[in-house]
Amino acid sequence: MVLIQKKITKNEIAGTVEQMYRRAVGYFNLLPSEFWQMTFWEVQIYIEEKEKKEIDDLNKMIYQAWIKEAFARTKTLKPLKRYLIREQKKVTKEEKEAILTELFEKFGEDVRKLG
Repeated sequence: MVLIQKKITKNEIAGTVEQMYRRAVGYFNLLPSEFWQMTFWEVQIYIEEKEKKEIDDLNKMIYQAWIKEAFARTKTLKPLKRYLIREQKKVTKEEKEAILTELFEKFGEDVRKLG
């Protein structure tokens, strides 16, 4: 197998650097000083991750629009409280002990030893 190496010209390198600079600084709002402090590998990773985040953000917006339209088409809308995500109630140590004691009385075995 013969590898043929193409000689890269200074113009091609300059064009690539310019494209990376325009994308990172112009589109993704990276500061010019930050761009020049990064290696080209770091800039490439930065650009790739920003593009992934942008796609993720767009997908979230599409999902929100889809849900909004689904709600708009429902004939009866359930109360908002039903759709909201609630935080889990924090259980104190005393409440856990009471639950374990109740289970012990109900099943006749010390559940604390089981798990």
